[in-house]
Amino acid sequence: GRIKGGGSYYMISRCLGPEFGGAIGILFYLAYAVGTCFYVTGFATEIVDTFVDTDDIHFNGNETIQSGSLSPAERRIWTTVISSLALALIMGISLMGAGFFTKVNSFVFAIQFGAIV
Repeated sequence: GRIKGGGSYYMISRCLGPEFGGAIGILFYLAYAVGTCFYVTGFATEIVDTFVDTDDIHFNGNETIQSGSLSPAERRIWTTVISSLALALIMGISLMGAGFFTKVNSFVFAIQFGAIV
């Protein structure tokens, strides 16, 4: 088909033709899908480590007592739930369109910039 928009796939299909452009477009799609899975899983793992699995470590003389840690099964459940919620949020943003994504992206940039400063 005829590509009407811009972006990397548009440039590749115009330079290399639709055969190579289609093959590279499929690879781009798969790379973005796998990358999104890794990013969302990493995000959920850090949320679980920071906010859900708070280890209380007490020092009693020479003895260290650790309480409040989650079992590996509970960590997987929490990570899966948070990953699913984050992925649903991302899907909702993408379904709203490019204009809404731009507004959300500006807000996320402001938060990240504020965290750095």
